Amino acid sequence: MKIGSPTARLEAWLPLLLAEWRERNRRGSGQGADGSAQDPLSGRELAGLSEALLRLQRGLTGERLLLEAEPGSRAYMDSPELLGAYLLYYWAVSFIEASLSLDRIQRPALRVLDLGAGPGSASAAFWARGARDFVLVDRSEEALSLAGNLFAAQGASEGGAARVTRLRADLSRGLPPLEGRFDAIVASKLINELWKDEADRVESRAGLVEAAAGQLSPGGFVLVIEPATLSASRDALALRDALCARGWHIAGPCTHSGACPALAAGPARSCHAEAAWAPGPPMAELALGAGLDRSSVKWSWFACLPPGSREPFHGKTEAGTMAAGDSFSGRVVSDGMLNKAGRLRYAVCAKGGEPEGNREPAGKLVTLSARPGSPEALDAGFASLRRHDLLTVEGAEQREGGLGLVATTKISVARAPAAHAAGVDP
Repeated sequence: MKIGSPTARLEAWLPLLLAEWRERNRRGSGQGADGSAQDPLSGRELAGLSEALLRLQRGLTGERLLLEAEPGSRAYMDSPELLGAYLLYYWAVSFIEASLSLDRIQRPALRVLDLGAGPGSASAAFWARGARDFVLVDRSEEALSLAGNLFAAQGASEGGAARVTRLRADLSRGLPPLEGRFDAIVASKLINELWKDEADRVESRAGLVEAAAGQLSPGGFVLVIEPATLSASRDALALRDALCARGWHIAGPCTHSGACPALAAGPARSCHAEAAWAPGPPMAELALGAGLDRSSVKWSWFACLPPGSREPFHGKTEAGTMAAGDSFSGRVVSDGMLNKAGRLRYAVCAKGGEPEGNREPAGKLVTLSARPGSPEALDAGFASLRRHDLLTVEGAEQREGGLGLVATTKISVARAPAAHAAGVDP
């Protein structure tokens, strides 16, 4: 099935998003729409949305004032102005992130449970992969109504239909009654908002994931997507490790299901994905109007299978165990860094070497370096490595603080799936 790049998939939703926002804005303000779904934003629309986007961006980062003290609240979804900014900007960002994550794990799902669904951006990413049965759970009735309209319009435009069940619920108080089994459960930008100020938040979040996983069909998976901020990313890694300790298997992006080495590396260390992105209208116009730098998307994520699943899967991303000597396989988890000696370095997350009882060994961070202009670096394309590329390295040289490429080193690179055709290049 040809599904195109994430940005190409997004293009199919943009007219629906704009039409839905204009209709809701017209009803709410009593003012006529400035154009049809195909028309660009007017100056009046752009000014209002850009101001709302800036408030939304500030409220969801920094002191996060839009995240109310009550756990699980997403009241900003009920504000017409903020919802419009979310719909025409952050909806697209979340769609791209979910699409890239699904591209990397390559796992089919026909029936999806979306926790903290909002206006349905994460579920929309499953649409291109054939999903047509969705259960959307969120506190905001307005956001759920909007998601239902979007899916109905998308189905009509394609000559088909989706089954969409909308459940209003406060997930900090538990799951609502659910019927049937699901091939996938997705929680996009939700987990970090639940129990955020509580000491036992990781345990509470793991409990929610495990409770939802009771509804998974055989082979079903859970996809967690979180912001790339230090606190949210580290909390996501802590949730990942808590699930691994309970026997869960990591599907991606990690190449192992052992403890994450980034957490043990210190409070300033984290792990996130990044993809260059040059958005088109209306996202680019809104970013410019709000004074935001939007040249990439950054997100933290992991996909996992519950205990007792038939097999842990890494698909084509399976990597070998970290060896005691100079050979290993792993995933690049940093940008390139130049040290004082002029060597280009990358941090690579690899499997550990020895099991810990019945548990998979903890991962290990390996520093791999080379002189950028050396023949071995040029032959390996070392300077062009990017986050989430997979490496297999043989015959590296032991150096102080890591491993280095030498003339006899053999290195192979498997690029993370890209969506470069329409402007997204992980």
